[in-house]
Amino acid sequence: PAPPPPPPSTSSTPTPPTPHGRLPPAVWTRLYRSLSPFLRPISDAAVGESSLDFFHNQMQVAVSKRYLEGGDAALRMHRLLAEYFHKQADPTRDRSWKGPARAISELPYHLVRAKMFKEAESILTDLTFIERKCSLGMTFDLIGDYNEMTQNTNARSFIGSGLTPESLNRVKEFGKFVMECSHILSRQ
Repeated sequence: PAPPPPPPSTSSTPTPPTPHGRLPPAVWTRLYRSLSPFLRPISDAAVGESSLDFFHNQMQVAVSKRYLEGGDAALRMHRLLAEYFHKQADPTRDRSWKGPARAISELPYHLVRAKMFKEAESILTDLTFIERKCSLGMTFDLIGDYNEMTQNTNARSFIGSGLTPESLNRVKEFGKFVMECSHILSRQ
């Protein structure tokens, strides 16, 4: 295997969010140094950011089994990530969606995975959000968001979510529009 990358300096690598804010730099540095043999940096040119992923897929499977299986741990984790990315994507809370590309990219996925369907419907039918995501070159990712939403909802999903069959149909119609006009929207 390739040697691990050098540990990030606390000034150039942001510390990951926690439910109570960011990890203190000293904690993040120790954690990163301990885990670095199992991590690899990845860069996403579409969002202009880099992040970390597990070096081996088996590690991801093991961590998921240990920490996210059973109960609602995965749901809670997606909810935390959805809330974090929502704050990042819309920092002024005015639905202007002026946040970083990474937040715009990740928000719909985590809303759906957290079963926050009403919130997912709200952004996937928001023309300002659609325009912003397309302007960032993520038109085809947006189509994936619509597919994720419509494929991960069923009759049981509606209970207590605030989502109705009519609102799901509205999301489907927006998704159909974006898909049919993707050749135009992707030129934004």
